[in-house]
Amino acid sequence: GGEILNRNDLPMLLPASTPLNFNERAGVYELENHQIDPKHWFLLQEPEQVAVVPVSRERRLDGLVYAMFSLSGLIGCSLTHSALVPLDVVKTRLQTDPEMYPNLVDGVKKIYKEEGLSALLLGAGATITGYSWYGLTVYPGYEFLKRLLISLAGEANGLRFHVPLVLLSGALATIVACIGVCPAEAARIRIVARPDYAKDFFSTLRRIADEEGIGSLFAGFGPLAIRQVLFGMMKFFIFDSFADSVFSVFPHLTDSVQSQLFVSLLAGAVAGFAASVVSQPADTVLSKMKQQGDVPFTKAVGDLVDEFGLSGLFLGLQSRCLWATPIIAGQFFLYDVFKNSLQVAGEDLKLFFDVLSTPSDFTIL
Repeated sequence: GGEILNRNDLPMLLPASTPLNFNERAGVYELENHQIDPKHWFLLQEPEQVAVVPVSRERRLDGLVYAMFSLSGLIGCSLTHSALVPLDVVKTRLQTDPEMYPNLVDGVKKIYKEEGLSALLLGAGATITGYSWYGLTVYPGYEFLKRLLISLAGEANGLRFHVPLVLLSGALATIVACIGVCPAEAARIRIVARPDYAKDFFSTLRRIADEEGIGSLFAGFGPLAIRQVLFGMMKFFIFDSFADSVFSVFPHLTDSVQSQLFVSLLAGAVAGFAASVVSQPADTVLSKMKQQGDVPFTKAVGDLVDEFGLSGLFLGLQSRCLWATPIIAGQFFLYDVFKNSLQVAGEDLKLFFDVLSTPSDFTIL
């Protein structure tokens, strides 16, 4: 659990806007009524009206804590993406050649029959490398940026603008993660779309760089960033919002680690489904660009709409939802599992002061 504090540490647990002085002669803290922010009036209630809940505040997080976030994210992302490489292969084929692969089930059957089981593992090296980097950067990035932006906004504005601040945190963290994911994704799509292009991930990177220039590995950064930012924003926002809603309706679910992990799994599934729908057009366009050798974004969109109508922007949506729902559920579940194992989960980062059950420590002037 978190570190337990005594009465001498009380000021650091109260909002900065709440003036608090210790009267050494009387041995109590003094709080002036007229200077209290209205939202902190609960401090003035009679003892029998106050819930016996410890006042707590998250402790300052150091580099070691964020390193644990990084490790948890890396393990969660690499494991979940590795497990679903076959589904990712079929999704990419559906997007790059929808006439040959009309749906998910037929796609699996056709690839297995014509190319063998190994074809369903195409691009595994690129996937593991890219999403290890993704997990290593996006989760600690989101944790850090969310706290930083809310702190910079101030307590009142942090509450008022919580949603846009959370969305912005997810977007900024995702952009950083895309720097490493972009070349890995370019290689993965090329491997899946053209299995004979090179023998492995690193050979694919070298050939693309030699023939098309190193810049071509980042040619899809714009569409990738759009896709991943949309996905990341929705993923983090919906996960946090859904989990908070579940815990507010069923507070007893916070009583054990097992029930908290169940909520993480459920919230992750909802977040993965919603995020995949929102970001699907960018995912389809990116696959089309890479298949055709980095054609411009506008041309890829035009070709898809001309050939399939607006529905062409959602090619492979079914398989992507089937891919994203379990993968994001697994990511958040494993992320929280390892945060608990490494003792950097929410409760581990809290400082507690049981001020509400010891009202005699206060004198209201």
